[in-house]
Amino acid sequence: MTAFCEWTGEKKSKRKAWFELTDEPLFAFAGIWRPAEGERPRYAFLTTDPNETVGTVMPVLLSAETGSLGLEADWNEAKKLVSPFSQLSLLQAP
Repeated sequence: MTAFCEWTGEKKSKRKAWFELTDEPLFAFAGIWRPAEGERPRYAFLTTDPNETVGTVMPVLLSAETGSLGLEADWNEAKKLVSPFSQLSLLQAP
């Protein structure tokens, strides 16, 4: 993706805040999946503590550099990626 949004504000008056990576044109959310017998697979994206830029839910982001580690490494190595991403900028304020 090139950007993501988080909803901010009070219920019934929430607005979108859009974010992008400072030095990366494309990135991905880190996620997990599992098969479900007789149903479609289950998917979820991973989150971590927010940073100064994103004040609510902070998705775990994979850059081109870290993407293959997130896809190919075992959990003990890949879990090092579960941290707030520092090179993030507010693209469009609410």
